[in-house]
Amino acid sequence: MADLPIQPDYASSLNKQPRVKKVGFGDGYEQRTADGLNPNPDKWNLSWEELTDSEINTLLGFFDDLDGITSFTWQSPYAATVKKYVCDKWDPTPVSDDNHRLNASIYQVFEP
Repeated sequence: MADLPIQPDYASSLNKQPRVKKVGFGDGYEQRTADGLNPNPDKWNLSWEELTDSEINTLLGFFDDLDGITSFTWQSPYAATVKKYVCDKWDPTPVSDDNHRLNASIYQVFEP
């Protein structure tokens, strides 16, 4: 299992939206239940600013090798332990010579 090779900027954002099944009964009443065994996965928008050519190539190669399929490990600022994630989208932007920006969307997976 691969580790995220370069830590993202601290300003990366966490998105939480639990999966919930709801049934409405009228008059404002509803019943809610968790959707699945792990209904509240972490979803992060990671960002890296001011990456060198070498650093951007390392990250792009890392995400390209995983192909949006294979999971990797990373410990977020809010977690006491590492968790497994999959990256399904990454957007590199050249800023200037030897200066790049990268944004990546990752989501937590629950696998052995």
